[in-house]
Amino acid sequence: MHQMWPFDPGMPEARLVVRRHDLPGGGCHWDLFIDPGGDQSLWTWRCDRPPLASGTVACERIVDHRRVWLEPGTRVVRGGRGTATHVAEGTLRVLSPRRVRVRLVDGAIWVWDLTSDQIHVTSAD
Repeated sequence: MHQMWPFDPGMPEARLVVRRHDLPGGGCHWDLFIDPGGDQSLWTWRCDRPPLASGTVACERIVDHRRVWLEPGTRVVRGGRGTATHVAEGTLRVLSPRRVRVRLVDGAIWVWDLTSDQIHVTSAD
């Protein structure tokens, strides 16, 4: 399995996308995609809520995803697993292996402190 938080302070700023994944039987979770650059697959986490407001977000690293998930809009998830709607995007800058700064295209700026299975989100505005 992949390292939970593969961030290196020397890595360039990375693009990120958050999608709401609505499940066919009801309920949802939030997918966080980070583009490590080049033509690599997207680093991907499943979160219990969007990491877009102050608080704690439980998350788990899941299999890397195809780059198509960076594109805006709503997409059907293969295998009858629901739909995933693009809700936010921005950039991520690594401050340390366990701390990143997120700047969303809407102007919001967040600092994420990363633990073994959580993101602690605080406003940097």
